[in-house]
Amino acid sequence: MDAGKYASNALFMKLRNTTHEYGIQRKIVVRKKEDGIAVTNVHVGSLGDILTMPIDIDPELQLTQEEL
Repeated sequence: MDAGKYASNALFMKLRNTTHEYGIQRKIVVRKKEDGIAVTNVHVGSLGDILTMPIDIDPELQLTQEEL
């Protein structure tokens, strides 16, 4: 993702500078389901923890960074 094109966006910069609050290390999982897309592991931790989690994407999805 080209972060430079969002550098003037206040919300983007706030999200970019968010850090872990409780230190939970889990991964958000995005996978294909029969009727769409399932996103799991976003119910645990604080907003800061969720925003800083790595994301594992099912290769079958073929999503761009912007779509994700």
